[in-house]
Parts: sequence; C-alpha cells; structure tokens
Amino acid sequence: MKKHTYKAFLVLFLLGFLGIFVCSSSLASDRVRLLVPGTPSSIPLIIAANNVENIDVKVVHNLAQAHASFIRGDADLVLTGLSVGMKFFEQGLPVKIIASHISSLSYLVYNTDKIKKVEHFKDLVGEKIWFPFPGSPLEEVSKYFIKQEGLELGSDIEAGYGDFQSSVKMLQAGKRAVIVLPEPFVSLATKSPNIKVGVNFSKRWQEYNESSYPQVALIGKPEWLEQNKELIKQFKIALEESINGCQADPETAITLTKEYFSLPEEVLISALLRTQFELLTDDELRTSVFSYYKTIGKTLDEQQYKQLF
Repeated sequence: MKKHTYKAFLVLFLLGFLGIFVCSSSLASDRVRLLVPGTPSSIPLIIAANNVENIDVKVVHNLAQAHASFIRGDADLVLTGLSVGMKFFEQGLPVKIIASHISSLSYLVYNTDKIKKVEHFKDLVGEKIWFPFPGSPLEEVSKYFIKQEGLELGSDIEAGYGDFQSSVKMLQAGKRAVIVLPEPFVSLATKSPNIKVGVNFSKRWQEYNESSYPQVALIGKPEWLEQNKELIKQFKIALEESINGCQADPETAITLTKEYFSLPEEVLISALLRTQFELLTDDELRTSVFSYYKTIGKTLDEQQYKQLF
C-alpha cells in the first residue's frame, strides 16, 4: 500500500554497549520498548505507539548505542536503516524486519561557494561525496545512481565518511563541498543560503525504476515477535493510520510530537514535508526488499533471507 507526500560493521554496533542516551531515564520492563531515532521519520511511529496500549516509545540520539541496547535485550523493537537490519541478520543475530514506512527522505546537498551547480552525479567527477559510514543505505543507493551515469564511486568520484552533524557544519563552513543527507539534516543544512539541494533521491530513483524502495526497517527478535503477534498487528494498523494523518495534516502531526525532538518547529515541518511515506509489511515488504537489492546489484538468496521476514 503506497502513501506518498513527502560497512557500519559489528565494531560500530558494539561501541554502543558503552551506554545509551534516551529521552527518558528508564525503560519500563513490563511494557513494550520501542526505540526510534530523533528525526521526523519517527513521527508516525511515535503517534502510532501512543495510540496502542502498552508501548513505550523512546527517542534515541545515537543509533549505534540504540542498536547495542536492542541486541542486549534492553528494547523490544528498534527503527533503523534497512542496511543495518540486513547486517544484523548476516552477522547471525536473531532479527526480523516487520515493517518499513519510509520511501524517501534523502538528498544530495552542496555548497555553491565550492561547486556552482549540481544536477547529476557526473557534475561531481573528481569531487568527494561524504556519507555517514561505509556501506550505509545512502552509499548503497548513491553507488547505484553513479553507475547509471557510467561512473564509479571510488574512482571517478571519491567517498568520504563522517557523522551528519559534523558534515553539515563543515559543509556550511566550506570545508566540504558535497554530502548526502537524510531529513532533518537537509532542512538544517539548507538554512544557510549557500547550501542547495542538488539531487532528490526519490525522483532520481523513479527515473530508473517504476517502484520506490524501502529505506528504514522496524526490527524485532523472532521469539518476542512470535509471542506478541496481536500487538504487532494492532501496531501496524495504528502506523498506517498515523501515516495517513501525517500526510493529511502535517502541522497537527508536529504538534503531537514536537516535545520528542530538540529541533525548531519550522525544521520539523520542512523535514516532514520532504519525507515520503510508504508502509510495507508482510509479503509486500519482502518483495520490495528483494527487488531493491536486485536492482542495486546485490541479488539475495531467497532461501537464506526469507527468515528475515
């Protein structure tokens, strides 16, 4: 069902065991614990969780630490990037992806003091694009786009890595020319007049493909999911309803959830409007994930990966 408007490796994950910073100081052990990133992509999940009995949603500000918290059993569900969920599974961790609700929130942005204009990746030959970490979803799909233009990432265009917040500051200061960002960092970066959006990843993907692709993964552990089938069913229904609400009335969605974020309200609105939602679950989710990886050149073994869904 479509609704449109809008390698981190194991070391990285293990670093998170040093601790986790969440909006609340504790997680109630007798309730379902859902961890989400502190970005507007979490808004539908926050609204849905608040409409389903017995779910505590917590906003996290360090995904590596959130991953570690989930792995050691301090949380039942976590929202993360699709490639992270895939990496967990490939490392032998017991996880299942139960939903994906974002089809677009990513953009290439650039500093006009460093590069006059960027409309295609071929405009960046000889330049360096900055990503959050090796093998991130942003790097995976960028490689695909670059290949479609007859180029290669790593030879024609360099790749660099740095966290979003630092990259935005360095971009605005002219110390970096081009970065790929998700929302809300796009809206934060473009508050500076010399920062422009060069490539809309959703539009670029649709130039080459008829369907969109899943960008996030809501994951849980198989045993826990088996024991909570009815709650997950209710949550999926609530999530679909909250997505519809975000699309129909983004201002109200921000009003309901702004207390969870340390971002200006205008940034939240801008980011939400630049985000496209598409709820995928069950067979549709599995088909979409297999199709996405086949498209970018990584065909998944169906027998191996069917246990991920």
